[in-house]
Amino acid sequence: FDDSNNDSLSHKELRLITEYIKEKTGKNVSLFFAYACLMGGVELAYELRDTVDYLVFSEELFPADFWSFEGFWAISLNPAITPEEVGKKICDSAYAFFSNYRQFTLSLIKLSTIQTLKSAIDAYAERALVYLGNDQDRASLLNTLAQESFSM
Repeated sequence: FDDSNNDSLSHKELRLITEYIKEKTGKNVSLFFAYACLMGGVELAYELRDTVDYLVFSEELFPADFWSFEGFWAISLNPAITPEEVGKKICDSAYAFFSNYRQFTLSLIKLSTIQTLKSAIDAYAERALVYLGNDQDRASLLNTLAQESFSM
């Protein structure tokens, strides 16, 4: 969200941008770094799956006010580096820089693998709906278990 313009880019808008880039260049965006907190959801990964090869993102708040960009030096040190290796360097350098300050997450995902995760989520959702039926007690239990899983 951009506070100065009271606007934000939706997942759909990010996909439209990367589709445009793909249309103009004839290839996917090699590496997309979602430099914003709370962008690390399967929803964004699935939205970008056809236009981006690798995605770096966080599913929680991270210290954006003083970010570590050391991972990007890997490109100047080795121009032949792969997008996956750059993504790993970004994650590793951020962890090395911030691990003394606070806990955070930063993940790298190969988006060609996202369909497998989507299929697993769909299968879980179908089973959960069958399990729940119209039973409010079961729905309440499933909700409680989901909330407790956040502390794992």
